[in-house]
Amino acid sequence: MSIKLSEEQLDFFFADIDECATNTANCQQICTNTIGSFNCSCNPGFSTNVTNTSLCDDIDECATNTSTCQQICMNTIGSFRCSCHPGFSINVMNTSLCDVQLKVILRLSVISDDVNLSDQEIREKFRQFLQGNGRMPSI
Repeated sequence: MSIKLSEEQLDFFFADIDECATNTANCQQICTNTIGSFNCSCNPGFSTNVTNTSLCDDIDECATNTSTCQQICMNTIGSFRCSCHPGFSINVMNTSLCDVQLKVILRLSVISDDVNLSDQEIREKFRQFLQGNGRMPSI
């Protein structure tokens, strides 16, 4: 910036102070320097605190239904973890999904052989099993 006074010219130079580099911003997670100021932001899995924008709060993905868990969601700091009901196990390719454990299928098969259930009855027992959180329906 320059100001001209009669024949003399005064030059002013403004240097931006990087509040992020000098640690005067006090951002809890991410600090972005701007000319004359700074902005605080948060990592994925966190949101800006409503009363103090330099702080970050954990987002409970389970409570907000933003997780992709098929059965059980457990919130962790900055993320979430999925687990499965008894009789199921986490899918190794997609840890949000649960696979029926082989022993459950074998047990249903043995039950159907013992009492000569029809295919429709087997499907119904299996549906009851899935809805019953891994508890075997009575025959």
